[in-house]
Amino acid sequence: MADSAQPRDRPADPPDLTAVPRGYRRTETPRGRLAVADWAAAELARAGFTLESDGDLRASEVAGRKALSQTADGQILVRAFTHGGLLRFLTGRRFRDPNRPFVELALSAWLASHGVDTPPVAAARARRAAILGHELALATRRIGGARDLESHLVDVRAGRAARASLRPALREFGALVARMHGLGLLHADLTPKNVLVEPRGAGAPRLWILDLDRSRVEIPLQDSTRRTNLRRLWRFVDRRERRDGRALARSDVARFLVAYAPDRTSRHALWRAVARDHASAAIWHRIGWALDRARR
Repeated sequence: MADSAQPRDRPADPPDLTAVPRGYRRTETPRGRLAVADWAAAELARAGFTLESDGDLRASEVAGRKALSQTADGQILVRAFTHGGLLRFLTGRRFRDPNRPFVELALSAWLASHGVDTPPVAAARARRAAILGHELALATRRIGGARDLESHLVDVRAGRAARASLRPALREFGALVARMHGLGLLHADLTPKNVLVEPRGAGAPRLWILDLDRSRVEIPLQDSTRRTNLRRLWRFVDRRERRDGRALARSDVARFLVAYAPDRTSRHALWRAVARDHASAAIWHRIGWALDRARR
């Protein structure tokens, strides 16, 4: 894939992922660390969210990949970090690295400063667990009226929405991924579940990227790395398309690609490479999925 197809808005310097951005009140004790945004301090104080306590947070009605809590007015969402798979049973919510929520905070602020929308972080917290490790949490501002892109795809499959309703969001999604890749961001879990679609009347929707945990910045982001990130995205989408029914037409995929890589020659080379890599890996993933189903 020719690099000329990619945005030229790369920053001069990568983010400092060890620093707490301006506008945050920091607390550090032998028990752990807490950073709270000035704009969220009063609401979190009312909720009783501190270094030591979650206060009166309640379960949120907002659907997410992981369970969320929220403040009483629902304007701040709190995500407790949890392991997946076998680690969930072995370690519960205990993590060895206490810096993960603070890295996510720094990365979120850096992306926002470069024009990539991600929900503002209200607080980052790491506190020592009773037995080894740390319990981690990240609080963010709720984006009112927004739903994740995956839920829109589900509605189209179920006949609750027309396929045409996806078109503006797919174009914006392609542009969003292009901006992230142009900046050097490699999102660790780039899926429609981690993209919020905020309607804006008759105009194009505003898209927000979620869950930056374990994401990283590489400047410049190599073409092979871009392709791998796009292939993982397509693997996630294609698996659900095959399993749950088709929500996307070929023209819908093309809309994403045109927004990602406007140059036709580069775009075609990109898609051929992604499709080839996807086909090569698909057989092994299908074997893995079959074995996983057999164990249930």
